[in-house]
Amino acid sequence: MQFLRTFLMAAWVVAECANEARLTASDLTVRWTGPSEATGTVHGSLHSDGSEFPDGVRPLRALHGPWSPDGVTLVFTNLPAGRYSVASFLDRNGNGRLDKGVFGIPKEEWGVSGNRRPALRAPRFEESALELPPATNLVIEIHLAR
Repeated sequence: MQFLRTFLMAAWVVAECANEARLTASDLTVRWTGPSEATGTVHGSLHSDGSEFPDGVRPLRALHGPWSPDGVTLVFTNLPAGRYSVASFLDRNGNGRLDKGVFGIPKEEWGVSGNRRPALRAPRFEESALELPPATNLVIEIHLAR
């Protein structure tokens, strides 16, 4: 009987912790806009620090979806509150990466949260970071351009 009581108490604690996490988890909805004549796939990567931003191969999370001339909306779900940046690109040729030309200049449309576009370098995490509060659905827009 004591085992059953302990088991039920542990199950209740786990359920309460999961419920609390659900109540404080947030979603980040990203709407991409860009060229109306383009085709391809939008790739978005979520970063929680600058170590792999914007070209990192190991983002915190990644999403992708087919491009539409009207734009694309995707959602990063169940995120803890915190500071994040989103890097994205329009993969026109389906190779899964942002193609670059001479001197690392992108050949495909790209964008980051905050729509920062420094002239002679890639954007930094700090420049495009956003604060995601607890228990919210934050909506941002990223414009993809070359």
